[in-house]
Amino acid sequence: MSSINKRGQVTIFIILALILVVIIALFFAIPRKPKIETSSDNPSSYIEKCMKDSLEDAETFLLEQGGKINPENYKEYEYKKIEYLCYTRNYYSPCISQYPNFIASLNKEIENYSKPLIETCFNNMKKDFEKKGYQVSMGNLEKLESELGMGTMKIYAKKNIEIAKGENSRKVDEFSRAIDSPLYDLAVLAVEIASQEAKYCYFSYDGYMILYPEFEIEKFQTGDNTKIYTLNKKGDNRKLNIAIRSCVMPPGL
Repeated sequence: MSSINKRGQVTIFIILALILVVIIALFFAIPRKPKIETSSDNPSSYIEKCMKDSLEDAETFLLEQGGKINPENYKEYEYKKIEYLCYTRNYYSPCISQYPNFIASLNKEIENYSKPLIETCFNNMKKDFEKKGYQVSMGNLEKLESELGMGTMKIYAKKNIEIAKGENSRKVDEFSRAIDSPLYDLAVLAVEIASQEAKYCYFSYDGYMILYPEFEIEKFQTGDNTKIYTLNKKGDNRKLNIAIRSCVMPPGL
């Protein structure tokens, strides 16, 4: 082999070596993203996912059924049991509010519905983490509170949890989750409707929509003179149904 070919091969090897060195240098020089803890290894994410699910389910029931998970005094309408927000069994008489503090009643419904679901989630989380080699200790559920506000539903829980694996351990005792919801805004409107029906036996929903164009209100009167009001905010398909029975005239009049 000629000396020229040998020099050419050496040059190629040198170039390849330089390229390899540059690649290795770049590999170590480029900052790598830190390892992100997945929700499956994060007790807060695990529980807060359950909280979100319970809020969404509770919202669906409460909107469809007049503010009750399990309606008690209700009118069946379009295959739904819609709780009476204002009711009287007597003819001619104005209705009486069945839930003077409707917002507080809704919060209680959310808490009662969510509590067993969230307790189950805590127990399932403990089992799942123990399968992954964690040691998990949990205290009792000290607090569970729901809070409705303008455009939002929120739930808060307090429960002491400690998880450990090897020398690493972590403690967490507060969990909360919020979702966007029209429930509070529609409930405030529902209270206004019930108040006017109790006072005047009438609610001018057309006039209300002129004053507050962000709301849409529909009314249907059943054969027994129960009024079904359906409320929603424009651009939002979630609707609150409520039933009112007020100042009912006897049949034939």
